[in-house]
Amino acid sequence: MKYLFLFLYILFQITGFAQPKNQPMAVIAATKNNIVYRGVINPLSIAVPGYYDKDIVVKTNVGKIEHFVNSANYELIIGLCPDISATVSVYIKKPNKKLQPVGELQFKVKDFPKPIFQLGSIVGDGVVSYERLTQANAIFVFQSCFVVCEMGYKIREFQVKHKHKDGTISIFKATNFLLTEEMKESFKKAEDGDVIMVYDVKVEGPNGIESIDDELILDIKKI
Repeated sequence: MKYLFLFLYILFQITGFAQPKNQPMAVIAATKNNIVYRGVINPLSIAVPGYYDKDIVVKTNVGKIEHFVNSANYELIIGLCPDISATVSVYIKKPNKKLQPVGELQFKVKDFPKPIFQLGSIVGDGVVSYERLTQANAIFVFQSCFVVCEMGYKIREFQVKHKHKDGTISIFKATNFLLTEEMKESFKKAEDGDVIMVYDVKVEGPNGIESIDDELILDIKKI
């Protein structure tokens, strides 16, 4: 499983309980909206001011927590669980070996959002003008989730099928996100009644190479 590097947005000072004066409080760098995802690695940054990381213990009620030694970096690994929330609790080790709680933060647990692709500025099936079609030079992939959108997928390959109105079919394959010169030339020859299909899009994401189970079907209209 490959690493998913979520961007860290807001420092949350967490106090999941009443704390006496001068008691240390944990600080977590949490993702926007406090969301973590099933089946991927969710990085967190956790620190307790005045304490070394070796004196900090982090636990979760869902999945497991792994720590990078000599750093404030942790990984919350949820797995494919049915839970809808996960709580991260932070403790410090006392001289008597007891653990003193210093805070906790609850996260929403969601499925990792599926990627969506578009051809140039064209999103969704339907009639598209010849001009708009020929302006496209690449396909783009994005997600509905803002945090993950900052991450992005890498497009590894895709195919284009050009069905001409006379019934002939041309098929092209690209090995990155850019349209090939053959695809562009085929688009330039498109006429009213032609159909363009973009399909078999393969992307590299947090779980490796996967296919997008969708296709884009466009009816060409010359104005």
